[in-house]
Amino acid sequence: MSKRLRFLLVLTVLPILLLSQTKVTFVIESLPTTTPEEDTLYICGTFNNWEVHDLRYMLHKQLDGKYSIAMLLDSSIEYKFSRGSWLKVETNEKNEHMPNREYHPAD
Repeated sequence: MSKRLRFLLVLTVLPILLLSQTKVTFVIESLPTTTPEEDTLYICGTFNNWEVHDLRYMLHKQLDGKYSIAMLLDSSIEYKFSRGSWLKVETNEKNEHMPNREYHPAD
């Protein structure tokens, strides 16, 4: 396949792939009072092979104190929030394991 043909193929397919994705913003409204102020928050899940310290998925603190991250998604995912380690992954109010969160795009 010639370079020109490959280039044209990419120009044709790329917009279709981009249009099929939806921008989704995940927001953490508040944290437990025991969460250290200096800790970094991450989202991990099926979209990044459950890597809890993936810098691409670091949440950003907003001026209102909430943490958020915007992601382009084209399918359902399972996810959790962490502070960069499986020892610091979110738990329930009794500090027990909790099921994965889920996101399903609207049809």
